[in-house]
Amino acid sequence: MLHRKVGLRMPRRILVGTLALNSACCSALGLAIGSVSRRPEASLALGIPICVVHMVVGVISPAGAPKRRPSLAMRAVALTSPIRWCIRSVLCSELRGMALERSSLAGAPRMGALALVRSGDQVLDRLGLADETSGHACRNLGALTAAYLGAALVGQQIARPRFQTLQSAPAGGAQPA
Repeated sequence: MLHRKVGLRMPRRILVGTLALNSACCSALGLAIGSVSRRPEASLALGIPICVVHMVVGVISPAGAPKRRPSLAMRAVALTSPIRWCIRSVLCSELRGMALERSSLAGAPRMGALALVRSGDQVLDRLGLADETSGHACRNLGALTAAYLGAALVGQQIARPRFQTLQSAPAGGAQPA
């Protein structure tokens, strides 16, 4: 089967699907944040720090996989980052099975996690993504989208505006003074 490429090794459908799923997940996160705050200013005050934290914990360190495990709280925050799962999906589908050309290794670093790698699989291994697949990352992104939509629904039920019930007008159409 012939795949159309976008300057990358991965098929266009995987790239577009991953980015669309990431957009849906980020939108669901925005709905969840907006559903628990009553004013737009509160949504911004809550949403911006959450997005920054997701960006920080979502990126993959070029230094390689850490030797010791992060704390439970940091792992929980990282698991809820849509950026993390999107990056993992794209990296896995792009690098899995890739053979690096010798000419491209001339300027490669001689130290660090990515020193003298010869294949995309070695890069994934050194980044701690040897067992990760694009499908697994997309499934996690879909589950996260569902969880954020559920949180938005619960937040809407808890924080919805309450209105006072109006009394009916008196008979005869008389207007109060």
